[in-house]
Amino acid sequence: MANVDVSFAGFEALRRQIEGLNSPQEKQACMEECAESLAQVYLRKAIRHKFKTSGGAKEFEVTEKAYERIQAMEVGAKGFQKAKSRNHANAHAVKRIKKSRKSGKKQYLVLTASEHMRRSWGAESVKKQGSTYSVKVFNSASYASYVNDGHRQRPGRFVPAIGKRLVRSWVPGQHIAEEAERTVRKVSKRLLSQIILSYILRGLR
Repeated sequence: MANVDVSFAGFEALRRQIEGLNSPQEKQACMEECAESLAQVYLRKAIRHKFKTSGGAKEFEVTEKAYERIQAMEVGAKGFQKAKSRNHANAHAVKRIKKSRKSGKKQYLVLTASEHMRRSWGAESVKKQGSTYSVKVFNSASYASYVNDGHRQRPGRFVPAIGKRLVRSWVPGQHIAEEAERTVRKVSKRLLSQIILSYILRGLR
């Protein structure tokens, strides 16, 4: 009767590899990669957003308090019109105070630029709180919320750039953030599965 020798060295190596995958350092690295990858999906969608305005420039009226908060170059009437006449999609945001000669009433106007809005997107580093990993995605343009959520405007005001008077009292937002969030939810399952599978395969090599 023959003697059969069985070696369990391979199983022991596999056990050590599995234990390595379960180490706090490896699990944290995997979770951070998942969070960072989802943030990048969000940023790509937001940056590639197609603005629903001609030339990428958008003029809107804000309150005095909002005007003071918005970080943009303040210009006079000529500078404002000059920014409109150029390819403002590649410029920075500008703002001006327009005062009525008759009533003395002031209007606080801001002219945004799609390219400036795109360059203003960014993300912080991954943060861990308990078992939750998160990445804060932001747009540093101070007027971003008006572009995203919509804003009020004064019906009847004549806008020389378009040669018309404003009709609507509310201008709908571009909803860039909402579109980016939907994209993240759509691809998250597939993306996270790929990252986790890659993490497992690396650990078993």
